[in-house]
Amino acid sequence: MKKPEINLYFISSNFEKIVYRLCKKLVNKNFRILINLKNETELKRIDSFFWTYEKVSFLQHLTCMDKNDFDVNPLLLTYGHLTERYISEKYDIVISSPSALLKKLNYCGKFFFFSYIDEKLDYIKQKKKLVTSGFSVKIFLETTNFNWKEM
Repeated sequence: MKKPEINLYFISSNFEKIVYRLCKKLVNKNFRILINLKNETELKRIDSFFWTYEKVSFLQHLTCMDKNDFDVNPLLLTYGHLTERYISEKYDIVISSPSALLKKLNYCGKFFFFSYIDEKLDYIKQKKKLVTSGFSVKIFLETTNFNWKEM
C-alpha cells in the first residue's frame, strides 16, 4: 500500500492567493480537493475571495454550509471539527490553511499543509517526525512570490 503523502509549504505570500492559484491548477487536472480552514470567519473570507478574485472568472466551489450536492463539485471549503466529517476517499487532496489544525490524517492520499515561514522552526526535524509516523514527506519553502524551493 502506498504511503500517504504530506507536502509542507512554508509561505510568506498571502495564503488566499496561493491556495487560489493551486486549486485552479488542481481542479483543471481533475483532482477533488477539500480545504480545511480554522473557523467560519476564515471560511467566509476564502469563499468570497474564490468568487471575486479574478474579474473575468471565478473558482467554482462549495462550502460545508451550502445545501448543494457535494459530489458534483470538485472543491469543498470546510472548517474545524466539520472537516473530519468530510474527509473521505472522495477527495484526492486535503489542503490545510496556516491557521487550521487537522487531527486525523487518514482517508486521503495527499495532504498539503501551509504555514508561514518561521526562522525558528526546524523544517528537517518536522519532516523526520512525519516520516517516522509512516508518511512520505516533501517540504517546500516559498523563495519569492509563488516560487518554491524543495528542501
